Amino acid sequence: ILLRKRKRLVALAKFLSEEGEPRDRSTKWTEIKEKINSQNPSDWQTAVIEADSILDDIFEKMGFKGEGLGEKLKSVDPGDFDNLQNIWDAHKTRNRIAHPSADFKLTQEEAKSAVDNYEKGLKELRYL
Repeated sequence: ILLRKRKRLVALAKFLSEEGEPRDRSTKWTEIKEKINSQNPSDWQTAVIEADSILDDIFEKMGFKGEGLGEKLKSVDPGDFDNLQNIWDAHKTRNRIAHPSADFKLTQEEAKSAVDNYEKGLKELRYL
């Protein structure tokens, strides 16, 4: 288990170095935050989807397998990631956007909550 955890930390460090300077990552995140504060509901949806995509990339680089973030999250040990439930909650919002039902209407509050949850996970992973 320790070896697996170590490999994932090494993969995360490599990903972060390839992803560019923290300033570049911060700029990408600032753009997501601007979208979430927009008055346009489609911007809120885009912000949630983009945040989900960042985490999907990180988990893939860390060696988690699966089609999409949800599949990757299933193989994360809850003891290895404090914000796992926050990310699951945010990912469920993303799924409601990507696969809407007829009565689905994303509120800005829901979108902000999802982005805040992604942010907690990204901070834990030292992306932000």
